[in-house]
Amino acid sequence: SEERMQRNTFVVMPDNDAVPRVDEQQSVVQRIQCFQKHHMPVNYFTGTAECHMIQKSACEVWRVCGDPMQRDFNETCHKFVAQDERGKLYPFLSHPILDPKIEQ
Repeated sequence: SEERMQRNTFVVMPDNDAVPRVDEQQSVVQRIQCFQKHHMPVNYFTGTAECHMIQKSACEVWRVCGDPMQRDFNETCHKFVAQDERGKLYPFLSHPILDPKIEQ
């Protein structure tokens, strides 16, 4: 039922990813940032391809939140997250999907 879907699911919505914005979300939405390594902005035209990958989203959650079980995700996340970026929030720069006038 729609009620069950609203209670039991959530959508991870990376910035710069147009896919989850195609339709209306009927569940909880967890927004996450999406940058290249070292807080470099993703390209407006390739942002969806870069930000829609499940591995990149998982690494972004790990980057910000860490892991209470102290597991090491460096093998998977080293191409997305630099060592000195873990646990840091990035300042908001721009949102090319919602405001495409801003050049990256």
